[in-house]
Amino acid sequence: MAFVPDYKHDIFVSYAHRDDAPLFNERRGWASNFVDDLTQLLARGLGYETHAYSIWMDRSAGGNNSFSDALLDNINQSAILMVIMSPAYLRSDWCRAEVNAFFRTTTNKSQFYGRVFIVEPRPTDKISWPEQFRNLDTFKFWYESDEGQIYAPLSKTDHGYFLSLERLATELSKVLTALRAAGSQSGAVQEPPETESPIWSAPTSAAWLEEKRDRCDYDVFLCHNSEDKIAVKQIGERLIEKRIVPWLDEWDLRPGLPWQKTLEEQIQKIKSAAVFVGESGFGPWQDMELDAFLREFMARRCPVIPVILSTCENLPQLPTFFRGITWVDFRKTAPEPMGRLIWGITGKRPTSG
Repeated sequence: MAFVPDYKHDIFVSYAHRDDAPLFNERRGWASNFVDDLTQLLARGLGYETHAYSIWMDRSAGGNNSFSDALLDNINQSAILMVIMSPAYLRSDWCRAEVNAFFRTTTNKSQFYGRVFIVEPRPTDKISWPEQFRNLDTFKFWYESDEGQIYAPLSKTDHGYFLSLERLATELSKVLTALRAAGSQSGAVQEPPETESPIWSAPTSAAWLEEKRDRCDYDVFLCHNSEDKIAVKQIGERLIEKRIVPWLDEWDLRPGLPWQKTLEEQIQKIKSAAVFVGESGFGPWQDMELDAFLREFMARRCPVIPVILSTCENLPQLPTFFRGITWVDFRKTAPEPMGRLIWGITGKRPTSG
C-alpha cells in the first residue's frame, strides 16, 4: 500500500547489487540494512505504521538477467526514486536503465528532480555522475577524518549513520506528505513523447571514465599554476566529454597519501602533458613538474603541449625549450584551440578548424 495516491510504491530504491554484498560474517549487505532502518525512521516522520507506505527494493541475489516488465512496472508506479550512488552504480547499465525509466514517468524535468534522492555510502566524483544529477543535494553515509582517511560506508556502530538517516527520513517525509496532499495532480504517471532523450545515455555514462581511472590510465597531465585552477578544470571537463581522461591534482590526488610521490609516478608514465600559462605565469611547483616532463620528453618522446589560457593578457617570459614547440592558444578562435589540444594529446588531427 502506498502513502501517495495513484502509486503502487512510494519509494523505488535503485542500487548496484554489488553494494549489498555481505562482508565478513554479516548475514545481510549494507543496502538491505539501510533500507530496513530507513523504513522504521520514515514511519516516525510520517506518523504512520510501516504498512501505510511502500519502499520497493529488488532483493534478488545479483539481480535479474533482463530488464523485466515487472521491474519496469515497479519503477513506473513509484513516486520517488532513491539512488544509492557508488562506483559500482556508475558502471551499471542496469542502474542507468532504471534512472531512464523513472525519467520517462514524469511529465517535466522539474518534477523529476524534486522526486530524486541521492544516497552516498562511499565517496564518488560528481563529474562522473549524469549531468542532471550534479546539482542535487546528497545524503552522505561516509566521513573523512582530520587526517584525510575516508571511512565508508557508515554503519549502525557509527554515530553519523543515524544523523544522516534521520535527515534523509525527514526530507523524504516532507516530499511524500506534499505529494499526498497534492493527490493525483502532482504525480500521475504519464509517458512523455518517445522522442524524449534519456537522462543518462550510454555514451556519456561514467563507466569508461572510472575504469580508466581505476587502471591509472590517464591520457594527459594538466600542469598549471594554482591561480588558473578554474580555467584548467573547465578545459579538463571538456576533455572528458571527448572521452579523454586528464590527470588533475584536485580530482586525482587520493587523500592520506604523499602527493609528491603520486606526482612523480604520474609524470613517469603519463602519455602526454599540457602545460597551461595564464596571467600569473608559472607557479613554483609547476616549474618542477615542467622540468620533469622535459626530461621525459627527451627519454620517451612524451608530448609536452604549451597552452595559453584565454585569461592571459600579457604573456610571461617562457622557457627557451618552448620556443620550438607549437602552441595551443585559447585566446584565439581560429584555429579552434580545443581541437588542436586534442590533436596534441591523441595524435589525431581535427576534422575541421
